[in-house]
Order: sequence, then structure tokens, then C-alpha cells
Amino acid sequence: MNAGPFRRITYSLFATQGIFSAAMVAAFTVMAITAADLSGSRAWAGVPILSMFVGRFMASYMMGRLMDQWGRRPALVAAFAIGVVGAGLAVTAVMARSFGGFVLASLVFGMARGGAEQMRFIAAEIQLPGQRARAIGLIVFAGTIGSIAGPWFYQLTASAAAAAGYDSSVGPWAIAGLLMGLGMVVLFATLRPDPRELGRSIEAATSAAGNVSARAMTTIFALPRVRLAVISIAIGQVVMTILMSVTPLHMIEEGFQPGDISVVMAAHMLGMFGLAPLTGRLVDRIGPYWMIGLGALTLVITSGLAFVAVGLEGLAAALFMLGLGWNLTFVAGSALLMNMVTQAERARSQGVTEMINSVAGGLAALGAGLLLELGGMPVLAVGGLVLTGLLIAAQAWILAIRAHLRPIGAESTAVVAD
Repeated sequence: MNAGPFRRITYSLFATQGIFSAAMVAAFTVMAITAADLSGSRAWAGVPILSMFVGRFMASYMMGRLMDQWGRRPALVAAFAIGVVGAGLAVTAVMARSFGGFVLASLVFGMARGGAEQMRFIAAEIQLPGQRARAIGLIVFAGTIGSIAGPWFYQLTASAAAAAGYDSSVGPWAIAGLLMGLGMVVLFATLRPDPRELGRSIEAATSAAGNVSARAMTTIFALPRVRLAVISIAIGQVVMTILMSVTPLHMIEEGFQPGDISVVMAAHMLGMFGLAPLTGRLVDRIGPYWMIGLGALTLVITSGLAFVAVGLEGLAAALFMLGLGWNLTFVAGSALLMNMVTQAERARSQGVTEMINSVAGGLAALGAGLLLELGGMPVLAVGGLVLTGLLIAAQAWILAIRAHLRPIGAESTAVVAD
């Protein structure tokens, strides 16, 4: 099998994921600040973030179906085009001082995420069994580009917009739109042949079961291991969103400067993405279950740090650990899901997973602003501890079930009934 197309597609997805993450970081860093400014209250700071997750929820399953019907490339190009539109609407809303318009723009921008967030699964489906988690880790690692470039874009463009007489929030959203346009062009030009066809050829060559009919989504998501995968992804997202989404606003209110926010957000993004290749290799080597447990432990430690983090160094350390906990639960959960479904089921099951993740993250974003208003960072930390406890309980439940069933290693490619 010629390895050239596989490498080219992997490089294309890596580059595009980097571009996407830079756009997301630039926009997300300023989102809560802009929301509080336009609405006049920090209690509303999480509403546009919730709206973004709603848009992601609305588009995720639709994008999964489009990937099955059209192919991965056309659906991803469409997702990035939607991102350009959403960023343009955000610029317009900020200039018009319209909170409602900004919420709408966030929803449209979130719809782009519904497709773009599935790039890690696309990278994994063109890999041989036993190498899928490291492919997911590689694509997640591409977010390091965002962790470096995103805060820099935020600071540079916010300052440039203010110097030109515009609201400083205009700059980050403008650059986010340009980056999404660049990602659209890269995908259109380089994602050939379509990964869907390569995935089918790999499954035909490696699957001992032959052609298997796609199961109903209700059947798939009734499997305990699939549920653990989804819980791992969703709770990691929720804990991260609760603590991270309002940190820039918290820092502004505590007297920190935009440069300080950039440092903390860069540390957070480094934790999210910097060690992802190692995470992927460890998942392939020792299986996803241990890594999910390690991620839960990391989130517990992070929630504890949030109680005492006050200075720049403390906040940077806490946000780095928060990102690392998300990394572990996200990569391991994604790999576990990939191992439990066939090629014919992947796009739709990934879409459903992204829908669930969007709902969880959106509710967390909405609650973050309210909890910050209620009791500040300590209350947010308590929320993180409680939610991580649920992940630990789910992990213990699955391991208890697994003790009575044939285990599935990280290298497994066949779907085994629970």
C-alpha cells in the first residue's frame, strides 16, 4: 500500500488543525471579556460561549452525516467556510455594540467547530490498528500552534484594533476569520484522496470480520465502553470549560494586563496540546483505561490548585495542569471510541459524541459565569472536583464490568460486544 497519500493527508490535517486552533484561541480568549462588556454584566459572560457550544451541537451530527454522504474533504471545507461567516458576524456585532448579534455570531462560529473538531478521528481512520491513538495525539498536538500563535494574535490584533480606533475585540475576531479562510483553502487543495476511501481500504485489508452492517446509534451508545469514552471526553471538556472560560475575565478584574492573560492562556494551551503525541503513544501501548484514570487524577489536582492560585505563576501552573488533564481524557476517550466502532459507523458516532460534548461544554460555559459571580474561583474549583468525581466513578464501574469480560486492548480494531 503506497504510504504517500496517507502521509500527505496526515500533514494536511496537522497543518489545518494548527490553523484552526490559532483561530479558536484568538477568538476564545476575548469572548468572555467581550460578552461582559457588551452585556454590562459578568454574569452573562458565559452566554456567547454557551451559544458557540449550541452551534457545535447543531452541526456535529449533520457534519458526520455529510462526511458519510459527501466525503470528509467537502464536509470539512464547508465547516471552515461557516467559520469565516461566523467570525465576520462577530466583527459586525462588536462594532455595532450588539450583545444579541454577538451571541448569534458565536453560534455560527460554533457550527464550524462541529466539523473541524472531527479532524482527529479522520486522522485516526487512515492509520493501521495499534497506531490510531498516536494519530489522534498528533492532531491534538497541532494545537500547540494555537497555543503559541493564538495568544500572540490576540494581543497583536487587539492592540492594533484599539490603535485604529476600533473596539479591541474586533482584531481577534478579524484574524480568526482570516485563519479559517486559510484553513478552508488548505483542505480543499491538499486533502486528496478523500480519507473516507482510504479508511475503507484499510478496514477491508485488516478486518477479519469482513463487511459488517452499521449498527444503530442507540445500540452503539448502549455499550459501557462507548459510554466511558463519551464520559471521559465530556467531563474533561466540562471541567476545563468551567475553569478556563472565565479565567481571562477573572484576571482582568484582578488587575492583570493583557500580556499576563496571554502567558496564562499559552500555558493552558501548552498543557492541552504539548504532550499529546506522548499521550497517544501511551494509549496505544498501555490502553485507554489507565490514561483516562490518570486524566481524572490530574483534573482533581487542578481543581485543588484553583483554590490557592492567585499570582501569575500560580494561575499559569493551574491552567497548564487543567489543559493536561483535558489532554489525557480527550485523547484516551477518543481512541477508545475509535476502537469500539467500525468504519461505517465512525462519522455518525463521532458526530453524536461531539453533540454530547457540545451540550456538556455549553452548560459548563453558562454555569461558569454564574458560579464566578456567586463565589469566584473557589466555587468553580468545587464544581471541577465534583464533576471529576463522576468520571472516577464511571471509570471504576467500567473496570468492574471489564473484569468479567474479555478485555479490549488499545490495539483492538474489531468491535466486541459488551
